[in-house]
Amino acid sequence: MTEGATAEGPETSPPAPTMPEYKGAPLDAERGPGLGCFWIQVVLLVALLVITPLSVVWAAPSWLSAALLILSLVLLFFVGQTMIFLLRLVAADRRSRRRPLRPDARQTVGQLEDSATPPSPEDEAELRRLILGVVRGERPWQELRDHGLTIHEGPPFDDIHVPAGIPSPEVSLEDLLTGLRAVTLRPQDLRMWAFVVLAGPSDFGDITDSAFGDQVVSLLHDAAFPGVDPAVIRSRFADLDAVRNSDEDHSIAE
Repeated sequence: MTEGATAEGPETSPPAPTMPEYKGAPLDAERGPGLGCFWIQVVLLVALLVITPLSVVWAAPSWLSAALLILSLVLLFFVGQTMIFLLRLVAADRRSRRRPLRPDARQTVGQLEDSATPPSPEDEAELRRLILGVVRGERPWQELRDHGLTIHEGPPFDDIHVPAGIPSPEVSLEDLLTGLRAVTLRPQDLRMWAFVVLAGPSDFGDITDSAFGDQVVSLLHDAAFPGVDPAVIRSRFADLDAVRNSDEDHSIAE
């Protein structure tokens, strides 16, 4: 048995991370400028940016001021190219490592999600019922916080973070209409409910493929806007609901 092999089979080293392309070839840190070169370029550029306008104040020959200006522009170009190269190196290193350097550093969001235990089938079914219940206005949206969703109410702005493992049940147009009928009667909940429905773990499917569905989703967007008047949303929804009921009555009559 050769060295580097075990009873189970030969040892395999992890594949090398794929490096991004730079100027048509895989990025190679040894072939480009380093951090020291970058700082030298920056110092020279700052010096030229100071000396160039001073040459005009000191009444230096015009050709000298022009030469300093051209040299500043050329150096600015090289500083930009070096910065792009170094940023690509940093991005490639993070892509291959994806973890903090310090052992006592706080875990990243990706690490927290990777270490999270996926919900059981029973928990996932309950989550789907809860999400649909929130969309239909039957359950308060605050219950989603008990299942790991982070929902921040503004100011300065509303924000929501849906952790990995949360299902996204498909929502029907009837679910949205049922929710609007219920929540427009609770104006204090209307704005945040509309925001959670739009930004939360729900799949609208092909609702916006129809003109009426697109109008309903547009109404939801307006309802989620800060400072919206709930009475205006309630009036607009009543008009939409009346149009839908009229179309259904017309279809039945035909």
